Order: sequence, then C-alpha cells, then structure tokens
Amino acid sequence: MIIKNIFFLIIISSLLASCKKDDGINNPVNDSENKSGLYGTGSLSFESADIDSGLYASGSYKPSNEFANDTATDGAGGFIKDSLLFGKKISGLIAGYEHSIINSTLNEQILLIAIFDTAEGIRLGSYNFSYLNATLNSPGAYVYFILTDSINFFQMFVSKNGNLTITSYDAQTRHVIGNFSGTLFSMPPDTSRQIQMSNGLIDIYLSDKYFNY
Repeated sequence: MIIKNIFFLIIISSLLASCKKDDGINNPVNDSENKSGLYGTGSLSFESADIDSGLYASGSYKPSNEFANDTATDGAGGFIKDSLLFGKKISGLIAGYEHSIINSTLNEQILLIAIFDTAEGIRLGSYNFSYLNATLNSPGAYVYFILTDSINFFQMFVSKNGNLTITSYDAQTRHVIGNFSGTLFSMPPDTSRQIQMSNGLIDIYLSDKYFNY
C-alpha cells in the first residue's frame, strides 16, 4: 500500500509540474487583456449521474493561473496551436471549467479535450479518445477531467473509451462545433472510480495562443 501511494504521488507531481509550465511560444496574457475572449469563448457541457448532474460551462475562458481569482463562475475556450499538454504533443485544446464555493472553499471541475492530428488544424469527423493517455493514432483525443478543491483534494480522470465528433469548423474564426461522450476513470493505482459522460456538446471560438490550462 505504501509503495502504491508513493507511485501515485509521483504521477500527480509530474502531471502538475508539466501542466503549470508554459510549453508554448506565447505566454498567457494578463486578465485585463482577456476582455474579448483571447483564451476562447463559448459553451461546453456534458451530463453525468456521477458528479452531481455533470458540467455546464459557458462564457469566456480563463487559464489555470487565474482560477484562484475566479471564485464562482464558469467558462469554455481553448486554442489551436502545436504544443504540449502533460507531456503529450497536441495540435489543439478544447476546455471548460466550472467553479463553486462549498464550505468557504473554491471547488473546481475542469474538462480538457486535447486534439492530436498529423493534419494541419482541425478536420471534421471523429476523434477517438485515447485509452489511459496512451499513444494515439491520428486523429485522436486525450481527455483529462480534474476535480479539486484547490487546497486539499486533487483527482484526475482519463479516458477509458469515448469519442469526439467535430461537425463544423471555420478555420478563419476558429469556431468549432461538435459532440462527445465516453467513460473516464481515475488514475492508477486506484482506477475504481468512473464517470460516464453523455450528451456532451461544444460550441466554442478558439484562441490562436497557447496557454496553461
């Protein structure tokens, strides 16, 4: 049990280290510069009986380094740019978050769908979710769902199965529309908790700048 706990802490530490550094060319812009949705804006949602009905995010997105000041709101966004997320090469990110105050503590739900495609930009069609963050066949998508209270609790889920379908994409405006569904499960060594996502919908204007999630 002690060995498993140490292994789990090493995994989480490495993930946190990789997601908090800027892997892209462009540093995140200041909050005052984000009035027009420079991190992307739109809506992202899915239903689930496993996490109090699901996640419903709408509005302009803020990156992770600004979450602490965003105490009770939500947003959806993302970017199109070759970059890295959690050490994985990606060509774009679709993201949504929802915050709430519970017992004076900020609680966060964050969904990240990282697109991998050897083709340039985004293509219409199906992106299969990668099983357990494994190496992807193109096109595909890594999925990360994070539950945290920002102080004592952090749990990450990755995809067990699922699919993202892009039904519309405008390369000039970076407007992407699609749907998704699938099953997520908690990171090893304890993979017993699962989250079923259904009726997932995205309608987002993406940014052309990389940012921390």
